[in-house]
Amino acid sequence: MKEHHITILLFICTLAYFFYQHATHLSWDFIVYVLNAQYLVNQSTFFEILRPPLMSLLLIIFNITTWKIAEYVYIIFATALFFYAANTFSKTMNINRVIFLIACLTPYFFMYAMINGTEILTLALMLLFLSHLMKKSFYAGLFLGLATLARYNVIIFLPLLLFIKKGKDIITSIAIFILTWIPWLIYNYTTTGNMLTSLADNYLLNIKLRDYYFQATSLAHAELLLITTIPFILLGFVTLKKELRNKEHWIMILIAAIILFQYATTASKEARYLFIVIIPVAFYTAKGIQILPQKITKIMCIIFVVINILLLSMITLTPINKESFNEAITTLEGHHRTHCRLFSNAWPLLTYLHIPAEQFPRKEQVQKRLAQGDDILLFFNQREPEWMNDNKFINTLSTIQQTDTFMLLGTQQHCNEKQPQNKSYTQKLKEDIKEIYNYEINTNPCFTLFETYVLAERVCNFMNGNGWQQDKNRVQH
Repeated sequence: MKEHHITILLFICTLAYFFYQHATHLSWDFIVYVLNAQYLVNQSTFFEILRPPLMSLLLIIFNITTWKIAEYVYIIFATALFFYAANTFSKTMNINRVIFLIACLTPYFFMYAMINGTEILTLALMLLFLSHLMKKSFYAGLFLGLATLARYNVIIFLPLLLFIKKGKDIITSIAIFILTWIPWLIYNYTTTGNMLTSLADNYLLNIKLRDYYFQATSLAHAELLLITTIPFILLGFVTLKKELRNKEHWIMILIAAIILFQYATTASKEARYLFIVIIPVAFYTAKGIQILPQKITKIMCIIFVVINILLLSMITLTPINKESFNEAITTLEGHHRTHCRLFSNAWPLLTYLHIPAEQFPRKEQVQKRLAQGDDILLFFNQREPEWMNDNKFINTLSTIQQTDTFMLLGTQQHCNEKQPQNKSYTQKLKEDIKEIYNYEINTNPCFTLFETYVLAERVCNFMNGNGWQQDKNRVQH
């Protein structure tokens, strides 16, 4: 079988798995990107500005008939882009494209590439970024810029543009990187008054306020990625001695080191945070397989694929129970509460299912919300809020209905109008703290991002029209 036939077969199999995965699983993150896309074209009142915009913008482009079809068109596009990028990267790095693809397509890849929507898109753009970086092309800035607009955390790779070496091309590449961001910065400024609101929101929620939740580094997060690749990676390292001066090795090692550092220093850790490590892992796996005799190479590829298929078949992703949501919606309909203001610990999922909901209130706000006539719908398969597990507190609340999967709290005395869910995370935090503790925190993105960097905070405030100054209010939370 010729290489392009194998590539097509791999593409069809990969796409089929992603279709199946998306059809059988409700993904929180994927849903939020869909809702953000709908908001940007005035078809939803739900918006999380903390999310990078690229996936939502692509969904808008693909929304030719219905949003559901747009989701599957996006899956096709992102998968095709990854295969194209892998092919481009393979040519640039002088490795066999089929072997590189096979090395990428591990159980780890299939579990995390598409489930949340942005991982595979970021991976594809990073591969294109690295391809142009190796060619010393200033287009590296374009693809890195797009990658950061898919997932903010890859902005950490910006210093790699220095590998272009030529001063003029480095400056051009950085300028192109900045240009890719300008529309999003303008949108942030015109809608929130600050260009960095999205970045600040993302940083505050996922990093700054997660210090209390620090988790130890877990080798289990890398098991599915490394279990079938380790032997070949070790073989691939053999090439380091001969090719140590080649910059591709230094770039691959740097990428692995940067991602591992970022993962180790992040308080809340998930296996998908290591996703970009697929690039150096697949690179050295392909290198290792290629140095074997041709006949053995083919046999090793077949064994590699078979083992990965067997491993993937043994892995079961726990789907979000759609039945519990349908049952809860039926309950709301039975009590004529679908049009009333609703809080929930699964607010994006309910909104996606055409029941607009808001984030659950803090414990100190629950009694007030219920007294005002608002409803609170809690699903037991969600980790938050913590007060949901306080039986003594729950027993003091008015319950409309409770099942094995959810609990609907409310008095049914009033039916308040639903409210748009488009406030930034920092703005909602400010309002909650003011309501509960009666003091105001500083929600200025410049303060959030650069609290300990005087010059950076002053520059940020100046760029956003607030003068060359530091904020007087230094209270964050």
